[in-house]
Amino acid sequence: MSPFEKVLFLCWTASVISLYLFRRTSCKPLPPGPWSLPWIGNLQYLISHPNWLTYTDWYQRYDSDIVHVNIAGHSFIILNTLEAATELLDRRSGIYSSRPRLRMLNDLIGWKWSFASMPYGAEWKAQRKLFINMFNPNNPDQHEPRELKATRLFLLKLYEAPEDLSYLLQNLAGSTILSVVYGFDVGAMQDSVHTDNARRGAEGFIRACVPGTFFVDYLPWLRYVPSCFPGSSFQGRAQVWKEYMEKLLHGPFDTMKNQIFEEGLESCFVSRCLGKLSGEHDEEWVIKQTAGSMYLAGTDTTVTSLRSFFLAMMQYPECQKKAQQELDRVVGSNRLPDFSDRDSLPYIQAIVYETMRWQPITPAGLPHLASEEDVYNGYRIPKGSIIIANAWAMMHDERNFQDPYTFNPDRYIRPADGQLNHGMLKPTAGFGFGRRICPGKHMALSATWIAIASTLSVFDILKSVDGNGQIIEPFTEYDNTTLQNQPNPYKCSIKLRSPECLHVMQTDVDFVEGK
Repeated sequence: MSPFEKVLFLCWTASVISLYLFRRTSCKPLPPGPWSLPWIGNLQYLISHPNWLTYTDWYQRYDSDIVHVNIAGHSFIILNTLEAATELLDRRSGIYSSRPRLRMLNDLIGWKWSFASMPYGAEWKAQRKLFINMFNPNNPDQHEPRELKATRLFLLKLYEAPEDLSYLLQNLAGSTILSVVYGFDVGAMQDSVHTDNARRGAEGFIRACVPGTFFVDYLPWLRYVPSCFPGSSFQGRAQVWKEYMEKLLHGPFDTMKNQIFEEGLESCFVSRCLGKLSGEHDEEWVIKQTAGSMYLAGTDTTVTSLRSFFLAMMQYPECQKKAQQELDRVVGSNRLPDFSDRDSLPYIQAIVYETMRWQPITPAGLPHLASEEDVYNGYRIPKGSIIIANAWAMMHDERNFQDPYTFNPDRYIRPADGQLNHGMLKPTAGFGFGRRICPGKHMALSATWIAIASTLSVFDILKSVDGNGQIIEPFTEYDNTTLQNQPNPYKCSIKLRSPECLHVMQTDVDFVEGK
């Protein structure tokens, strides 16, 4: 066979294989889903902003672990079970590790630099590698001392102004991540402009990264419509969010770099990275981007989880009492808990797990992108499909969690000996899947743990009362229009468990500050 004939044979063989694979997938049906209109598909769902509750309703209606929705020609695949998410996003991560291009988020606001939202590729790998290498889960000293100090300061401020709970939680999370990433003093960052900028910048991210929130994501020509044109208010919002995004990215990094040689600046993620510069092109820019991604991720996640915790303690006082009994037995009343007590406080850990299961921080997660055509359980997944992992449905699946809508930390405790049941499913779905799983989840878990343990050791979290002395019953109402599952504002009463608790808090703050 001549070289020319060999080439023809190879081309013919490749064509046959390609045709076979195309027919094998294209002849498969799409997953079940709501009825679709010609051309526009299910575009009407953009108006109603579908969320994890809508996805869960479709899961039950169509009795399918994967559901298909057509939005103006774009295929959405909703994964509603751990089995489906594990198979596709974990085992087939080579196909499902990229992100869709969301024009509002990446182009108009400018978040395309963050490895949380950028597509899979060399730039993403560089940031992810830097994050993991310089913020190792096996080195808790990189974050736990700052979390401890920030929590001690939070307790005293909560005693002084319990009505400012939500604001103080934001300061707790913001000051902690500023210290871990940029080396700033936790106390000095309690009311920092950087904390406020991060909160405002994160607002744009958590709203714009939800597919279906803005028409411009699916009608890209809208990005050229001037902001003064009727119906283009998204342009003005994008401009405001972009300003705060840039402050979040540049502000703390530039401030820290100017202070890097000053005494008193603690070792941090950025200083460790800058200390290992090799002189390669754009190294510092990669460090700044990665630090900004960490700063973004750490700003609101812990706040959202802790707000759900305070709400749960009001609604389930028996759980609060059981946790306080464990704290009194293990820690006592003369000090506050610290990380050395973690293994001896299984019920506190169970409360952390149950809070994240009962109200997942990111119930639908960040969207994935199918970079190739695929088949799952006989259903076709078109190339370019937006993949959404419905963590809400997974964490409220009655096959895995009995009475799933009830807050019950005991589901994570072994009745025989009162220790953690490690065979119980952990609420990991809220941290993502595959190569896109949150690399900072260890910090989120430890920050939430120390805040919960410390708060319950000195405070009673009670239902508030009105001017007539009537108890105000809290309602579990959440804002389900953004990436995060944030409880709507609520009132609660926060009281010292005993007068001695104030002295314990003051003593512990002096100790962690070295006074």
